[in-house]
Amino acid sequence: MTALASALSDLAASGDGELRDALDALAAEASKAAKAADPVRAATSTSFDSAGQELDNACTNA
Repeated sequence: MTALASALSDLAASGDGELRDALDALAAEASKAAKAADPVRAATSTSFDSAGQELDNACTNA
């Protein structure tokens, strides 16, 4: 999860607008999951899923 958060943050730094914001949001969720007592459970949370869907929408709109 830490590597995922880092990769998403790197991608966000090169993007702009809705895509950048969605990448940042998913990176934040991945970072939270990495710090959780149960990272797998945290990665299946509603907020993580929502952030992933927002990224999917941003990619579709890009």
